[in-house]
Amino acid sequence: MTLLDAMEKEFRAYNKEYYENAINEGKITVNGVRVSPEYKLEHGMQIEHATTRVEPPILDLPVDIVFEDDSFVVVSKPPSMIVHTGGGYHYNCLSAILHFEHGLKDLYVLHRLDRLTSGLLIFSKNRLLAQKFHDANSKLNVQKTYLARVQGNFSEDIKENNKPQYCVSMKDAIFACCKEEDAQKLDAKSATTKFEKLWYDPISDSSLLECKPITGRTHQIRVHLADLGHPILNDIGYGGKFIGNEIVNRNFKGLKQESIRQKDVLEGEVLEIVGKKVKLNTQGDELQKEKTNVDQNQEEPKLLQNEQQEIVSQDQKEKVEQQIQQGQEQEQQIEKQEQQEQQIEKQQEQQQQQDQQQNQQQQQVQNNTKNKLHQQQYGNTSLLNDCLSGKEEWDYHKHPLEIYLHSWKYLFNGQEFKSKEPYWYYI
Repeated sequence: MTLLDAMEKEFRAYNKEYYENAINEGKITVNGVRVSPEYKLEHGMQIEHATTRVEPPILDLPVDIVFEDDSFVVVSKPPSMIVHTGGGYHYNCLSAILHFEHGLKDLYVLHRLDRLTSGLLIFSKNRLLAQKFHDANSKLNVQKTYLARVQGNFSEDIKENNKPQYCVSMKDAIFACCKEEDAQKLDAKSATTKFEKLWYDPISDSSLLECKPITGRTHQIRVHLADLGHPILNDIGYGGKFIGNEIVNRNFKGLKQESIRQKDVLEGEVLEIVGKKVKLNTQGDELQKEKTNVDQNQEEPKLLQNEQQEIVSQDQKEKVEQQIQQGQEQEQQIEKQEQQEQQIEKQQEQQQQQDQQQNQQQQQVQNNTKNKLHQQQYGNTSLLNDCLSGKEEWDYHKHPLEIYLHSWKYLFNGQEFKSKEPYWYYI
């Protein structure tokens, strides 16, 4: 296996193009030696990768402390945030935020939530309590209730999905349902989720559900809903439709999630609410309306004498003709200016294409030269200050920061905790 193949297959933090460039630039070495991407690896070789780490973005939303005593801490996690460090996250994770922003450290999570899922999480302040909880979890009266916004009109007759669940790809963390007779062959585990439909919105063709997982399999609610043909919105991993990160587009700065409503908008904006656009009246519209009403209420002016009317009419005619001529001249000037700008832009595009072709040719020559150097001592070659993870364009229009799944209620040992409803609960 070549060095490039190993980096691409075993380490998925970056793409193939990045690893190839990093090897050529000496950021990735084998046994301290700079090699080419085609270098053949052997057993026992040591690979070193020097890079600047840039954490993936998360939503700038507060972590709400729902409950705290000497033994437990209950928080409401925003979407886009993982629970513990890992996967490129070191500070943009729940445990680090609780540590540095709330002074809560040495916490032991009693259950987990996916990165894109929001809602309740319970931590123990004591390792022994956490171990006791996990050991006795099956015997305790544990009830979890989630909210889910799914595609389509969910049938009220569907109350439960109890199909076994098996792992399709451990590497990609993808699971699926199977028939009971295939469970042993696929090494599937039993899974049961109960559902209750709360409402259906025909405009967005989506339903709000209350989901109660009886078992605790990975991605259980997501898998069961996808199996029923009603995947969770934005859950592209299980066939859900990506409708965008609506939470980013909302006027939520300085507000809690639950306080965000359709009324929290600026005057004059065009709102897009469940597929409909609503134009709000601006202050200018109101002033124009008032001016029109005033003009209509004014008395008609008295007519001038015939001679005076003719003089006024002639003057007005000349002024109108003069204004028309000036307008035509301005249009000609604007048209001429636009033509000049288009010509300049065309010349710039041609120059950019030529420069790009020259750069590609130069880069190809450099790569060909570097690929011939299979073993060049890595010495004091300076690393580039930039890293691809920082240069890659990250567009929230294309990458989900949330799925419409929320951990709403949690009951164990007679104690019930409840988080506030997410914004998509109300629309």
